[in-house]
Amino acid sequence: YGEKRDMKIAFATKDNLSVNEHFGRCREIAVYEIDSAGYKFLENREVTEEGGEIDRIEKRVALIKDCSIVYCTDIGPAAAARVRMSFSKRPMTDSYVSL
Repeated sequence: YGEKRDMKIAFATKDNLSVNEHFGRCREIAVYEIDSAGYKFLENREVTEEGGEIDRIEKRVALIKDCSIVYCTDIGPAAAARVRMSFSKRPMTDSYVSL
C-alpha cells in the first residue's frame, strides 16, 4: 500500500471515443495510463497491415506489450490465443486477460 502504480490500458477504437473495433481489424490502438490519481491519454499506436494473418496479429500484440489490459469489441481465436500467451508471461499483478 502507498506505492504508486501506473498501468497502461489499450483500446481498439475507430474514433478515439469508444471501444468499437475488432482487435484484428483495428487501424489504431489508443493507449491510456491510469493510476490512483486518474487517467491520461498517452498516444495512438498505428497498426500496419502488411503481411499475412499471423504477421498482423504479431504486430498488434507487439503494440500492446506494455499494456496491462486490452479492450476490444471482438477478437478472433488465433489473436486471443496469442494475446493470452503474451499476457501469461507476466506476473498476474501486472496483467489481466478475460477472453
